[in-house]
Amino acid sequence: MAETSTGRNQNIRRLIVVQIIVAILAIAVTFIAGHQISTLMQEREDLSRQVAEQKSNIKNLKAARAIAEAERTKAEAERAEMAQQLTRSRFAADHARRGINHYQRGEFAAAIVEYNKAIRITPDNAEIYDWLAFSEYRNGNYTEALHHEEAAVQLDPSYARGYYNMAIVLWRIGRKDDAMSALRRMSQLSPRMVAEVRVDEQFAPFWAIPEFRRIFGPPPN
Repeated sequence: MAETSTGRNQNIRRLIVVQIIVAILAIAVTFIAGHQISTLMQEREDLSRQVAEQKSNIKNLKAARAIAEAERTKAEAERAEMAQQLTRSRFAADHARRGINHYQRGEFAAAIVEYNKAIRITPDNAEIYDWLAFSEYRNGNYTEALHHEEAAVQLDPSYARGYYNMAIVLWRIGRKDDAMSALRRMSQLSPRMVAEVRVDEQFAPFWAIPEFRRIFGPPPN
């Protein structure tokens, strides 16, 4: 009877040991599984972050490519426009040069034709308007001369030569006060041209004006 009880106790102890071992193994498996799951989750997060970074990089590359393409298109358009401007400037310069040659030969009507051609090509050139105006003046077209001198200084308000020639035209048509206003503006823009006015015979009638003498000094001997 005692032997039976002893055997039963041993079986119980074995069963307990087995249960403990099974429990320990279960805990170990659970720990290992949990660690693996945690590792997998971290790897998943890292992979998601890498995918997001790659998408961002691709988006940035596309944006940079679009900007580069836009800049290239803009540069090509600017080069084409510059080439056209150079071509126009060359043609305008050819007409202006012919106009100068005609003017120097006293062929004022022919000079007017050439300057008008130049202006049609480059309508924003104050100097050509001035040349046209003085050719008109020499040809006796005083109203047109004044109109084009006004256009010259409107295009370039700092163009002192335009005011210089405008004063001559204004004086010729009897607008003496306006002529003096033009000369005042010219002297402010270009003090060095004061000496030029003093020796220009076209301004000889101006010496009768006290303000003219105040600005330009006493008449030359």
